[in-house]
Amino acid sequence: MVDMADINTFKELLLVGLKSLEERRRTNTPGPTRDEVIGRVEADIRNAGLQPWQLYLNILADTRATSGYRRTAVNQLHNPAKVPESAAQEIGAVVVAVMQEQSLDYNLGQQTVMAASILREYAPVTPMLPISRTSIDSYFIPFVEQPSTPRQGQSQSEATLGHVAHMLASIARFTVVHSHAYDGLLALRLNDFHKALAVFKEEGNLDEQQRGFYAIVHPMEHLAELMDQGTMTRDRGLIKLIVGKGVVSKFDSLLEQRAALGIEWHDVPRYIKQRDGFLAAAKEMAL
Repeated sequence: MVDMADINTFKELLLVGLKSLEERRRTNTPGPTRDEVIGRVEADIRNAGLQPWQLYLNILADTRATSGYRRTAVNQLHNPAKVPESAAQEIGAVVVAVMQEQSLDYNLGQQTVMAASILREYAPVTPMLPISRTSIDSYFIPFVEQPSTPRQGQSQSEATLGHVAHMLASIARFTVVHSHAYDGLLALRLNDFHKALAVFKEEGNLDEQQRGFYAIVHPMEHLAELMDQGTMTRDRGLIKLIVGKGVVSKFDSLLEQRAALGIEWHDVPRYIKQRDGFLAAAKEMAL
């Protein structure tokens, strides 16, 4: 049995650490990073004879907790190293329950869909959480397909682009696990991605920073992540779809625009490496 008194102690400890982190960011005060804050709490949990996943699952299941705190918890459950197979059934049940909540916070829903799609193994392809196809169709795909609602100050194209981009890799993993049941959805979402990106880049209300990140670097990140799913799964159908939808050429176009504008971003070399890995996989399969 999990000692709830201990879990509640660590919930409060993590919450205090995260609030302190936000305050330091607001005041530009040096201190531990987010990973360091979380790592210290996880070390304390293990010393108490518990496991980090027990804390994160408790937070995620707590509908009284703030959506931001619950997002932090489910984001940690994206990592298969923190989700033992013995706990996968229990975690999967809570993930499905979250997607059924009334008035589900959008960002929490987004992170929860991602958690549901994570793979524990790529060879053979094995989902991290044992979530049924029925549950995916009933609770996760409707979230993926929903129209995007702009936040305050956001245009419709920006909202659509952000929503679609964040869901691409999850759809790719779902379709590989479920015998390509979602190939059509992935192709449709890629069409939406290209259209929304074209409109967003033409909008006149973008400042230089927005144009550089949200219209170039951020789309590159998610196209690279999508290509990486093809590389990692070595799934011929997925790789063929990605090639056929012009993902590599779109990525290369964004890369050229970034260079022309002199935009620097620390993760760009990783995106390029992911593209190159995908090209090698496609060449290996003569695609």
